[in-house]
Amino acid sequence: MTLRDLFWNLHERYHPIVFGGIAGIVSYYFEWVIPSEHKGDILSASLTFGAIVVGFLATSKTILIGYKDNPAYQKLQSLGYIDRITDYLASAITVNLLYCALIMLCFFYCPPYFMSLWMSFGVYGMLTFYRVVMLQIKLLKV
Repeated sequence: MTLRDLFWNLHERYHPIVFGGIAGIVSYYFEWVIPSEHKGDILSASLTFGAIVVGFLATSKTILIGYKDNPAYQKLQSLGYIDRITDYLASAITVNLLYCALIMLCFFYCPPYFMSLWMSFGVYGMLTFYRVVMLQIKLLKV
């Protein structure tokens, strides 16, 4: 394994959580808040986006299960990549479900550090979603 391959593997695995953490820290440092006059609209739109992403990811998992008889799937399984793909799907679904739960909680109680959590989970969720989509596009090319 070359240094480039090692860097790419680390980048692929950890970039969502690193950038999510950075987004949360930056929003906390600059004390960003959701404007109160648009809070309900922003939370509703965020919840809708998160729910759509979770639905897409669940559908993606179902499609991946349907590939089991495909030679490309079997080749990926023999190389050990299917476990990584399913781990990425599971983490993306989990993070985006937590994002939705955080938003639903804020409809009733919104702590002062909510914006940091919202930014952190939002960026983390979008990047895990992006990672899964890019892997699926690569699967289609195989």
